Amino acid sequence: MKRVVILLFILVLISLANAQYIFDLNVKVIPKTLIAPPHQNTIIVNSDIINLGSNSNERIDIKLSYEIRDKNNEIIDARSSTLALQTSLSTSEVFNLPNDLKLGKYNVNVKVDYKDYSTLTYEEFYIEEKTFIGKLNYLINKKILDFLIYHCF
Repeated sequence: MKRVVILLFILVLISLANAQYIFDLNVKVIPKTLIAPPHQNTIIVNSDIINLGSNSNERIDIKLSYEIRDKNNEIIDARSSTLALQTSLSTSEVFNLPNDLKLGKYNVNVKVDYKDYSTLTYEEFYIEEKTFIGKLNYLINKKILDFLIYHCF
């Protein structure tokens, strides 16, 4: 029994050593809530990518893809770009959304591809009705968004 456990442990170590490219991908959507009607039609998607692979000192070209999907999984917007990554990378993408989006939950899917390796994650945002809390949230988010656009872009 001990030999089987040791053999399994060695096989796991070998497979981990052969897994060259692993990416940690964190995504944040700003603002989290848009107020309708009419809603603020701009969101910023911040992505932090970390190369956790065994060759993390090597510079590689990755494909970073974005998709915005509604609750029916229909694509609202999609784009991709090729970026150089060594150890880590932070990037922001601005999306101008259509004004006629319906109330509800939306997903921003973000995917990193390199050769046969990929990592996928998503972040949600919402379009809600104008209520007192909604108006307050809208004003706070608008000020944050205006600040970010003015000072970061």
